[in-house]
Amino acid sequence: MIHIDINYINKLSVRLGKFQRKGDYLYQFRCPYCGDSKKNPNKARGFFYRKEIDMIYKCHNCGIGRNVFNFLKDYDVELHKQYIVEKFKQNNDRTQPVYTFSKPKFSKNIELKLDNLIPMGSLPDNHEGKKYLVNRGITEYSDLHWTDNFHAYVDALLPNKYPNLGTEGRIIISFYTKDSKLTHLQGRSIDPSIYNQRYVTITVEENKPKIFGLNRIDFSRKIYIVEGPFDSLFIPNCAALGGGDCDVLPTVVPNDKSVIVMDNEPRNRDTINRMRKYISMNYTICIWPENLNEKDINEIFLSGMNTKKILDLINKNTFKGMGANLALSKWCKC
Repeated sequence: MIHIDINYINKLSVRLGKFQRKGDYLYQFRCPYCGDSKKNPNKARGFFYRKEIDMIYKCHNCGIGRNVFNFLKDYDVELHKQYIVEKFKQNNDRTQPVYTFSKPKFSKNIELKLDNLIPMGSLPDNHEGKKYLVNRGITEYSDLHWTDNFHAYVDALLPNKYPNLGTEGRIIISFYTKDSKLTHLQGRSIDPSIYNQRYVTITVEENKPKIFGLNRIDFSRKIYIVEGPFDSLFIPNCAALGGGDCDVLPTVVPNDKSVIVMDNEPRNRDTINRMRKYISMNYTICIWPENLNEKDINEIFLSGMNTKKILDLINKNTFKGMGANLALSKWCKC
């Protein structure tokens, strides 16, 4: 069942710094537990490697070791739950376990729960959350809030559903449907010492697409789809996928007027595979020029390029159909 481990490693890869596939069963990236090195951002001493029928994580800096089960438990609550279910489904040698979950009771006016949060725009300029966003060049705060105690806020919203969350302050990123109905909340840690679970996504309403910014999109115009919510704030009429699932996108955003803008990661196999899938769905995609050093739109903005120039760069490097497959084959380095 090692393919399940590899599948979930790939799902995490977009959030792991300096992630590279070094071999069939070997992956290298910056350790999310110790951070590798504050002085050298290129240090990457965390590895996933094969041990018999499992993938094992080991950091050669801090020495921490984890299997995929415990790594996901530390790093992503939602993926950890999915992993457990998938692992047991594939294990035909065991009796299928029965899970009993108490169904949460959702408030009909759950949007009112945002009243318990602090709008980012109302925070003083010297607040740690506000400074974090300003340092990343972010000045659009309409769907961003702050909580001083992440666990207390989530537990008040969805009692006993997420008992293992931390009590630190976090930026809260709100996901809505195009009709402005709240579906997900993503807590983003700003504490550099918290490398596990930097992003924690809370499901408010089940079976809804995890796409940020749908409530701000004008569906009559060209729509840009990026990977991260923060990246989407630098481009007009832009939404962001909150997860790696490609299949849900065509049910929400039409392919005839959309441009998919993935991160600049030609060595990331998961990124390449998703780009191929978008091409097969007849989406137009952006393939970044090879001389671009920055990883994502936020980094491009911080390098000195304004929104108009970023849009020009994207629009000059868009491809579709056979041309997209050809351009992707030339761009791919994995």
